This record gives sequence, C-alpha cells and structure tokens, in this order.
Amino acid sequence: MFTTYQEDFANNSASLTGMDPTDAYMKIAKGPYGVLVADLEKVVPPVDVKSGHDDMIRLAEDLLAALNAGDRTKVLALKGTPDTGTWKQVIEVPQDLKTRLGPSAQARQSCVALEQAGGGNPFR
Repeated sequence: MFTTYQEDFANNSASLTGMDPTDAYMKIAKGPYGVLVADLEKVVPPVDVKSGHDDMIRLAEDLLAALNAGDRTKVLALKGTPDTGTWKQVIEVPQDLKTRLGPSAQARQSCVALEQAGGGNPFR
C-alpha cells in the first residue's frame, strides 16, 4: 500500500496542484487503502488474535468509508493527520496483534523496508 500510495502521488501530483492537502490525501489514498482493506478482510488470523484482527478490520473499514465519502472531519481526526506526499500511520493496530506479530514484523523485509522509507512500523 505504501509503495502504491507513493507511486500514485508522484503520478498524479500535477492534478493535485492547488488542492487542500487533506483533499489530495483522500483522493490518492483511497485506492491503495481499499486494496489493503480487502486484503485484510481475507486474512484468517490465529484464534488468539482474532479479536484484535476484527477490531483492526472495523477501524480500517471505517476509515475507508470516510475516505470514499470525503469526510474531512474524520480524516483530520486521525492520529498523524495526513499531509500530501507523506505517509502517516492512520489506524491503530490493537495491542494483542502488536505483541504477537511485532517480533515477526521486525524480521520481515517488507516491514523493514516500509519503516526505512518513512512509513513507520504499525507493530511497534
């Protein structure tokens, strides 16, 4: 999602000229974020983190609905208010998922690359 967001931002930056940063973020983020939500919904989590996974899905779907509706109030209330061209952590990963998956995320190349590129590590 992070890479797709960066590519979409770079490819569409001319069409964002003069736009409010939040509106530009919503325009660019909803596509890759929709793919992320769809992928998360397909995951069958281990039983011990199912509750946290379900909570994260609800948060993700709520944010996707706000992006699709252009709900500026909801988007501006996010942790790390979005700004054009800059990735922000937009949903809070439940603690049970951080505890269970954090050690694996630190060793996973895609998670390491995301953090090195400025995307943060959602499992910290």
